[in-house]
Amino acid sequence: MRFDKILFISLLSILISGCGMSKNDEQGFKSSDPEYMNNFTKLLEKKSIPYRYSGEYVMYKYSDKDQVEEIINMLSSTISIQHVVEEVRKYFRSLLDEENIEYIAQDKDDGSWTMWWPHSKEQEEIITLKVVELYFNKVSNGTK
Repeated sequence: MRFDKILFISLLSILISGCGMSKNDEQGFKSSDPEYMNNFTKLLEKKSIPYRYSGEYVMYKYSDKDQVEEIINMLSSTISIQHVVEEVRKYFRSLLDEENIEYIAQDKDDGSWTMWWPHSKEQEEIITLKVVELYFNKVSNGTK
């Protein structure tokens, strides 16, 4: 009986290692939310991670798994904001560029949106305060 268990475990480990993923294999990701998938592929492109579609799945290399997990984590904490005033929107995006903060600019039916991912709550508050200050100055000067 002991020999049978050892043989079974040995065969099982051979099967698992033979069927396991190598570094060149692909993994897939899918979400039922089309906007989420759109943002996911945009971030893959921004980070130069190659991908392809396979049905409803976005396939990527196993070697890119850590970067893809980082993107998925980012997307779970997305901040979406719409600035109606073009000058304010441009200023906001220039602040994001200066601080090297990832963002996606997206035009929707209801206007231009920015999805962004600050590195910290403090950074989010500082940038938001700068934008509010600019907008307040525009309104108080009557140049909205």
